[in-house]
Amino acid sequence: MHGTHPLKTNVVFRTPSWNRGDGSPTSASSPIVRWNSRNEVFRRFSDDATEDDVQVTGTTFTKAETAYKKAVKSLESYLNKEDAATVISKGKNGKEIDAKEELHQVVRTIQKSKETELDEGKTKKLIKCLDHYQGVFDILSQAEFSGLPLIWGGLKFILLVTKNNNEVLPKVVDVMIDIGRNLERIRGYAALYPTPRMLEFTGELYAAIVEFLEKVIKDAKNAEKNILKRTMAAFLQPFEVRYGDLLSKMKNTLMHIREDAELCLHVRQALTSHAIDRYRTVLPLQRHQMHQAFKSISDNPTADLFQAIRKNLFKKFEVEAGFHQELQATYEVTTSKEWIEWFRMEQKYVPSGYSHETRVIQAECDAPDPQHALVWKKQQRNFASHVPSAYLIWTRGMTAQSAIASLVDQILVQKTEVMADAGIEMDQFREANNSVKSLWNFFLYLTTVLGGCMVYITIGSVGDHEFGIVRKFVSMAKTWKGPPINVTLIHPFNDNFARTDDVVNLDDKYDVHPSLTTTDAMHHVLLLEINTTRKVSDTIQNLLWETAWREVRYAVIGIALTQVFERIRSAATRAAQGAPLRETPFAEADAERWDAAVAKWISNEWWINILREQIQRHIDIVDIHLPPDRKEYLESRLGLLVLAEDGEFGSKLSEAQRAHIWANLQEAIRPGTGEMFCSKVDELLRALLEDYRDANSGKEGEAEGLPYPLVNAYFGKSGRWKDTFSGEQNLVADGITTAIEVGFGDLIQALASQEDSA
Repeated sequence: MHGTHPLKTNVVFRTPSWNRGDGSPTSASSPIVRWNSRNEVFRRFSDDATEDDVQVTGTTFTKAETAYKKAVKSLESYLNKEDAATVISKGKNGKEIDAKEELHQVVRTIQKSKETELDEGKTKKLIKCLDHYQGVFDILSQAEFSGLPLIWGGLKFILLVTKNNNEVLPKVVDVMIDIGRNLERIRGYAALYPTPRMLEFTGELYAAIVEFLEKVIKDAKNAEKNILKRTMAAFLQPFEVRYGDLLSKMKNTLMHIREDAELCLHVRQALTSHAIDRYRTVLPLQRHQMHQAFKSISDNPTADLFQAIRKNLFKKFEVEAGFHQELQATYEVTTSKEWIEWFRMEQKYVPSGYSHETRVIQAECDAPDPQHALVWKKQQRNFASHVPSAYLIWTRGMTAQSAIASLVDQILVQKTEVMADAGIEMDQFREANNSVKSLWNFFLYLTTVLGGCMVYITIGSVGDHEFGIVRKFVSMAKTWKGPPINVTLIHPFNDNFARTDDVVNLDDKYDVHPSLTTTDAMHHVLLLEINTTRKVSDTIQNLLWETAWREVRYAVIGIALTQVFERIRSAATRAAQGAPLRETPFAEADAERWDAAVAKWISNEWWINILREQIQRHIDIVDIHLPPDRKEYLESRLGLLVLAEDGEFGSKLSEAQRAHIWANLQEAIRPGTGEMFCSKVDELLRALLEDYRDANSGKEGEAEGLPYPLVNAYFGKSGRWKDTFSGEQNLVADGITTAIEVGFGDLIQALASQEDSA
């Protein structure tokens, strides 16, 4: 089993999200199932207060607010303007200063004075607790906020009055600290368990605190004025005697709050335990149902689900949506069983079957065969159906991002159940579309969840995005630690493509017979012209035209090589017939030995590849892509050819028909290749013969092959023949254009004859 691959991406891979009315979890990350609402006892200790609950308990808060306003008015009656100026300090320009900060300073001053015995630790505790008073007063002063400075001033006044009384001051400070600590604790309870009961008790506690502060401030004021000696004496009584009722009221309310908080905790723990048990029981069934539901629409690329996915996945390059379905439908009309045999040949050198290890099989080929991708897809989905398989037939104009999106789309069509298994939501496709990196990581995520995948990519063009997608897969194979990803990459020769250590040169291994590749490619283009029932996207049209041009262009290599060998044979014969006279005549036996040596040379496989490679590399002067002006011309000619035919068209070509079309294609190309590669062959063979005669002067007997140094000087990779190649690319480009035009005419004639065969 493979662990989940750690992803570095901005894409959020969510857990399943379902919203049901039967108490099922709203998400896998929060498996809380609400208790039955009819159980009123538990609901009162589990559900947060609703808006209606707040309105019901509003009367309690009203009591607290009323007590606060009463305290403010009561204090105002004890303070004249002079007292207010003393209690409420002013800053510069008559502005009120921070009352709480001033109170901090008063506490510090009292602590530092010699007359008191207030230790530093108690001072710090009091200053810290004053912040909790701030929270209470902020809540309760909403209706009369302007009175808040009076409360702070009253607290300050209490401290100033009692600062010289070592019996009273510690008691005052202890009670103030105790109240402050309780306020901090109660606010925490209310935040954790905002039930209606908790709101009710909290309101009662706030009201009791306000009453207590009011009474203490009034007593302090009376004592400071020394209105009555008994008032001062009463104020100096122990706090437990003077304020016992109010302190008991606060303690009882605090006890109720603590008990409610404890019960709320137990109830919610029970609810959570119940929810987890239900989650463990119900979730597997739900996931199985979702799994089956998604699986039922697999391999139906036109389903509404996939249309919705593509809308997000292919955003900004919608033209690519459905690309593979269009291409497959087009190729299946003309597909031939011969492609299966040629695919088997390819597999000898590029084995693309399933492997339990991540690997990239890479091959180079000037004209990859797109039909092989369809054969590969069919075989892999039969023989390795346990993992998803995706193919990509690259067309010029695609981007690395649209290519990866196409792979993701195919994987989802095959393994749609991964939507349920991995909890993938629609928004994630939009997020994956944000960048090519996010999309690549999403592809790897799917691969990880599904336990691997197989990819077959055939590329017929060159460009930055082609280089980029190949580089990404080649580098992935070196670092990937997840489930096996098997990748087959086939692309043209170009130094900008990243390479594995063992790239295969397919052009050296075998060639699909051009009578199949060229006629199939042109047949696909013809279908675009005669199709009246199905709209084909511009992407597909461009791909099919590019393929036709590329296949005929690639066929030029074989045509030219055959032509060169023919010219060498005939030139060798003419050279022998016109051999100049020497002291030793060039007898008939010498001519026969010469012809045999030349025949042996051009039948040597090593030399065949040397000549072929030189032709192939020189053909690079002809654009691998179909030039726009030539495409426009060919489209016009094809339209006229189709218009001239009144009959119906068949759908298959016989081998004889393919051979006839191929023969005419060669005749259209040979004039250009002859001028490009054969213009100096006679001259070279005459010179080669003279050097051959010099090397064999005085020798008799059976013919020996041409000496390697001799042949290499004329026809090696750096030989004289290479220097005779024409650099006029139109010699071949014009021939390709003419060949395609002739091929269209022969193809239409063949299909119109209704001689369909498998």
